[in-house]
Formats: sequence, structure tokens, C-alpha cells
Amino acid sequence: MRSVIQLRLFLSMALIFFFSAAIAQNASDGTVEKLLKVYKDKGVEATLIAYEKENTSKEYEGLQEPLNQLGYRIMNGENDPDAAAKIFMAQIEEYPDKPNPYDSYADAMMKKGNEEEAKKHLQKSISLMDNWEDKEASKNLMTASKSKLARLEGKHKSMDFLVGDWEMKNYSIKDGEKTLRFSDDVSFESSKYNSVIITRFINEEDKFEGTQIMTYNAVNDEFDVMRVDNNLMNGFEKSTFKVKESSDNKIVMIETSEENGVKKTVKHIFNKKDGDLEWEIHEKDKSDKENMVAVNIMTKKN
Repeated sequence: MRSVIQLRLFLSMALIFFFSAAIAQNASDGTVEKLLKVYKDKGVEATLIAYEKENTSKEYEGLQEPLNQLGYRIMNGENDPDAAAKIFMAQIEEYPDKPNPYDSYADAMMKKGNEEEAKKHLQKSISLMDNWEDKEASKNLMTASKSKLARLEGKHKSMDFLVGDWEMKNYSIKDGEKTLRFSDDVSFESSKYNSVIITRFINEEDKFEGTQIMTYNAVNDEFDVMRVDNNLMNGFEKSTFKVKESSDNKIVMIETSEENGVKKTVKHIFNKKDGDLEWEIHEKDKSDKENMVAVNIMTKKN
């Protein structure tokens, strides 16, 4: 099985850039342009004073909030993340119970290279999401905030240890006995942003046998997986993988799938051994007892 594509995180990041562009372009009136001129002439502190005089309604406008638009104009158009951060912080102080100001401030922190502050404010944004009245905007912002947070925390790289070319021997396990079923060459390739892994399987006759796409889903903190078997005309096989345990030498993941309305869970244990990999597959029998049913012995190619 050779390797992956990830689509959802890519789309999530596209939403982030869309938000930034929309914020910078869609002023409802001339307020943002007036404030931007004050910023250029007198600096950010004078801009905030001018905003207090200009903003009389105090009604929150979401992504169209003047301070939000202004902050992105200053951060992206004027390349001044320090001033943008002050603008976004003023928005937080004005609307402390709204999630988007924290997400915007996190963008400024990422621009400045302060990842820890960015994480803290993304977490705050996410925690406030359920109370936002605009549910559609909340859904989009949740995807954007969680995607950025996951990238900062490196969660999308949980499976990067697989990337490369391997020789794989698959053994079935029954009554403690190990029987060789097949040998494949397996290649795992990651996307540019390391959020998608594409796997391709080549058999001993150098023929294509199947492929798998694994993409990180930041909203659910799991990997969405689709498989295609070249020998079966059964469409895509879909499942999700969620990391349950992770260390330098061992990763445990739970795979969940559904077949004919019946949910199935499989435990995958990846043991790293001197650059090689032992991939155990555990299933539960009818008595709900967990047993190792197969193991892949994988040797990295040079």
C-alpha cells in the first residue's frame, strides 16, 4: 500500500487564509479606512483612541468587526504584527466572551513567532466557540482554530515515522503460531504540510495491489483513512485512526470502522526497533477478548 493524501486539513488551512482575506477586504463602511489612515499617520496608540471615538454602536459584528479587519490590514498589508497584536488585544478587551478575537490575536502571535502565546489564545477561542450565536461562523472558526492549534502542537505529524520505503512481510497469528501470508513493498509519502500520508502497496510480482489515503482531521483529533483494494471492486473502505498512546519507541492507535451497520474496532501497535518497525494488529473475539491476529514486520529500505 503506498501512501496518503490529506485533504481536510488542507481545506481547513485554506479557510484560514480565506478568513484573513475576507477580513481585510469587506469593510461595511469607511471606518477601517479612516483608522488605517490614522495608523499610518500617527501610529497604533492614536488609532485605538480614534476607534473609541468612531465606534459608537458597540454591537459586535463578528468577522466584520472594525478592529478585526483593521488588525489584518495592518498585519498583512503593512507587515506590522506588533501593532496588529495591540489591535487584536483591544478587541479581546472589548469582547472578552467572543472566540474570534482570540483566534485573531493568535494569528498575530504566530506571525511574530510566539507559538506558546498563539496556542494559549487558540485554546481560549475554542473554549468559547459553543457560546457564539452564529453557528455557521462558529463551525468554520472551530475548524480554523483547531487546525492551527494542531499544526503548532505537531499532531498532524503523529504518523510521520511511517514516511519512506519499506519491505513488509505480513504474518497471520493463530494459536500463537505465526504464518507468512504475503510480502509487499510499501511506500508512505507525506504531503507538503505533513498532514496527509499516501500509501501504495506493490506485491512480489511488482504489481500494484492497493492504496491508502490517511488525512489528519483536526476537529476530531484523528486520522480519516480511505483504502482501495486493487483486487476487489468494493469502492472505498473507510475508517478512522486515533492515537491513544505515544512514545519514542511505541505508538498505539485505535481504528474504528463500520460494516453493514456494525461498528468494529481494531488496535494497532507500532513498535520501533532500531529503525525497523513491528506493526501488531489486535482484534476482539466473540467473548470480547483481545488477540493479536496479524503482524507486519517492516524493514526500511536505504
